[in-house]
Amino acid sequence: MKKQEILKQVIHQMENNIAEIRTSLQDYEAASDIDEGDTSDPENFSQQSEQKEMQYQMQIQLDSAQSSLIELKDFLGKEYSVAKAGALIETETNYFFLGVSFPALHIGEKELLGISAESPAYGVINGKSKGGSFQLGKNKHSILGIS
Repeated sequence: MKKQEILKQVIHQMENNIAEIRTSLQDYEAASDIDEGDTSDPENFSQQSEQKEMQYQMQIQLDSAQSSLIELKDFLGKEYSVAKAGALIETETNYFFLGVSFPALHIGEKELLGISAESPAYGVINGKSKGGSFQLGKNKHSILGIS
């Protein structure tokens, strides 16, 4: 499968995830918006505080997902021959996309993993070429292709 097709699948999945996060964020916003004049129950205020904290955490997730989506879109149309940010690495069992972290996806018979530049795995793979190999945990991977 070509890199552009794979990236479009990842982008579609990320856009769906962002939509779900937005919906959850709106739910938390509504739940934490209690009119203080309408209640005198301290438990309601405690629940409001918890909802605001969840709202804050969801906003962080949304911001991160949107940032990752922008980064991913920036890599569309770019091809690489060496493993670096934006490169798609194909091995016998996996695809690895370097530079952006995202939830694992199944592409055909292989699992696609997004690896951020801050990840230790990125340092292990970065700079490798087709025909090279690397080890992640107990698994050794041979590079079949880079695009």
